[in-house]
Amino acid sequence: DIFDVIYWSLDLLMNFRTGVYRKVGGLDMDPRSVACHYLTTWFALDISVVVFQWILLVVDASSAGNGASFIRYMRITRIVKLLRLAKLDGLVANVLERIQSLFMHLLVKMGLYMLCVVLWVHLSACLWYWIGLADNGWVEEHEQYREMPLNYWVSAHWAVTQLQGNSDLGPTFSVGE
Repeated sequence: DIFDVIYWSLDLLMNFRTGVYRKVGGLDMDPRSVACHYLTTWFALDISVVVFQWILLVVDASSAGNGASFIRYMRITRIVKLLRLAKLDGLVANVLERIQSLFMHLLVKMGLYMLCVVLWVHLSACLWYWIGLADNGWVEEHEQYREMPLNYWVSAHWAVTQLQGNSDLGPTFSVGE
């Protein structure tokens, strides 16, 4: 956990030194201009997440075992950092604009769609496994699914079967086969 907080803190500082592409003029590496751009775009989100992570780390360390389970669940706010992927849309649009080949354009689009499907399956699998960890969940009922990576693959299998509308989860072979 400490490494995560240190990484995101350093990332926050490095963003003040990361160049910015301007619509007119290309790459802007002027430190003052880059800092102003960062302060007006992603800084508020980044600083709130980093400060919150530091607070969680300090509270978690100071209340070791004193009912700090709520604090542990609040760590999910780290996902807010994923909002920075919103920049990816502009980057993909820029790449697609520069591609002259229809074949390459279709290949990139299909790759992006496949990436979205894989991401959806992964998130669904993680959610399904988390649900299975509940009292009397499917993880408790099936002893062989408690070890990693089999529990992830069973969850991913369930997520894929939901894409095709079939939820038959019973394996026809044992784990050893």
